[in-house]
Amino acid sequence: MKSTPSERAEQPALQRTLSNRHIQLMAMGGAIGTGLFMGSGKSSPCPVHRSSSSI
Repeated sequence: MKSTPSERAEQPALQRTLSNRHIQLMAMGGAIGTGLFMGSGKSSPCPVHRSSSSI
């Protein structure tokens, strides 16, 4: 079903914006993901990671 040009003009335009909250949540997800990835390793050259517990 095709729309006429007048129908297209009535539709609201989509906006692609990221708010500060979106950016903060992406940063938190990246930090958590990195922590889980590092914690899932069996051996690590850093002694801090060997003594810490992982989920």
